[in-house]
Amino acid sequence: MEILRLEKVSLQLEGRQILNDLSLSVKEGTIHSILGANAAGKSSLAYCLMGSPEYFPQKGKFIS
Repeated sequence: MEILRLEKVSLQLEGRQILNDLSLSVKEGTIHSILGANAAGKSSLAYCLMGSPEYFPQKGKFIS
């Protein structure tokens, strides 16, 4: 059973593309880790998932 699914999420902040068509599926009972270089969008993804108003995606959707 999926507990979280992202479909083609795109986020742009201050004229910069942060996330571009990101899709992700997390199933119950699994552990996931997001890895990447500095400024790769990891924290921005977390802010989107938390519902921060400044990080509202321009495209895509979250399904839980």
